[in-house]
Amino acid sequence: MRMEKQNSSGYLPIPDMRRFNSSLGFSLIEVVGAVVILIFILSGTLGIFWQGLKIAVNSQKRTIAYSLAREKIEENYRWPLINGEFNENYGQIPDFPEFRRFTSIQEYLGVWQLKLIYVKIYWNNDAVSQSFETLKANY
Repeated sequence: MRMEKQNSSGYLPIPDMRRFNSSLGFSLIEVVGAVVILIFILSGTLGIFWQGLKIAVNSQKRTIAYSLAREKIEENYRWPLINGEFNENYGQIPDFPEFRRFTSIQEYLGVWQLKLIYVKIYWNNDAVSQSFETLKANY
């Protein structure tokens, strides 16, 4: 754009807008439209990401619950079992303060000296739980 000399009043003249080529840039509406489309695409992608993250955390908690139950069942395989119920509250399981474990040992059919070992793991303030059970010969 070529600037004109100042006129006699001392003000610069307003440039003629017809001299500008309209294909040199984007209009405000085009930019806003592109931003809106980008926001929709990113919000969908972030939604998928957050859903995947929630599933991964839930899977991790279930894996820990399975390991804690297996640990308790294997612990009870080491000696003759006594019937009863045992409760480990939140904070009592080493390295896993956000889990609670309930164990029940009872006779199973009473004939073959079988014991039923039932373990239930709770987390998220008892909102979620997973239970496991197995049989053991009580010799």
